[in-house]
Amino acid sequence: MGGDDDTTFGQRMSERWSGFKHFLWNSETREFLGRGGSSWGKISLFYFIFYVCLAAFWACMLLVFMQTVDYDRPKWVSYVSTPGLVVTPSFIEERISYTPTNERTIEDIFKKMNETWNSLSPDEQEHTEECDPLTEAGNKTMQRLCSFNREHLGQYCTPENYFGYTSTEPCVFVNMNRVWGWTPEDPEADATDVPEGYVSGHILITCKPYKDKDVSSVNGTTIYPPTGLPFAYYPYVTGTNKKKQALYVSPYVAVRVTLNAEEAEGKDVKIQCEAYTGNIEPRGGLYDIKDRSEFTVIFNLGKSQAKDEM
Repeated sequence: MGGDDDTTFGQRMSERWSGFKHFLWNSETREFLGRGGSSWGKISLFYFIFYVCLAAFWACMLLVFMQTVDYDRPKWVSYVSTPGLVVTPSFIEERISYTPTNERTIEDIFKKMNETWNSLSPDEQEHTEECDPLTEAGNKTMQRLCSFNREHLGQYCTPENYFGYTSTEPCVFVNMNRVWGWTPEDPEADATDVPEGYVSGHILITCKPYKDKDVSSVNGTTIYPPTGLPFAYYPYVTGTNKKKQALYVSPYVAVRVTLNAEEAEGKDVKIQCEAYTGNIEPRGGLYDIKDRSEFTVIFNLGKSQAKDEM
């Protein structure tokens, strides 16, 4: 009985395989997959014409779209009219946590700081020129590629000094993000809100403890160079070409924050930095605050530091 069943199953499989081969190629009617040569020719011609028309339609739509692209400037530039400040090192939590006596806690910080430092080396700026005077802004017709001398960042905030992270006086680098066409201006002669230390032709950067509770944890802040960011690097008018964008060199200031180890131990200390020039206006709408372009950085000093210093 078992042998008969096996033979029957084998016969069924043989018949199915024979039918499948017959479907693939019918030698009597000379059909392949159920279609003759004429049928295959017609359907192939149909799909050839269909995809040619589809490709032509796509190409026409792309051509129309490309006519709206301006390679000299971004299409939309009105969403952000005033640049903001950017801090290095930057982390997702906006918190710089480190212990001066623990090298592992400063590895990532040092890496980010050193990347910015190396990007400002003379070798990376061979394509730039020395702009003189630095206090005069350029125009919107051509991008000026001014070189930036990293020696202006002072002798303290350097790789040799681990950017201050082996002590309670860490450094951060601050620059302004790129807003196409924005040109800094000096304040009006009769302006009453000009902060102390403002120098004509520069964007003044100031930093201070964010709130009263942070004052006791901060002994002071020092800006290098104290005059801030020169006007000569603005406006930023590089187009949408990525290679040209990479040629632009942003100016920086170094901010040295002197923490009070006893007060700052094991808690968040917020430092607020602001930019000032004649046409950086306070934010409005949902971000209606009195401060001008700003950022807040949070330092968290490891608990072991105060004990080590004692």
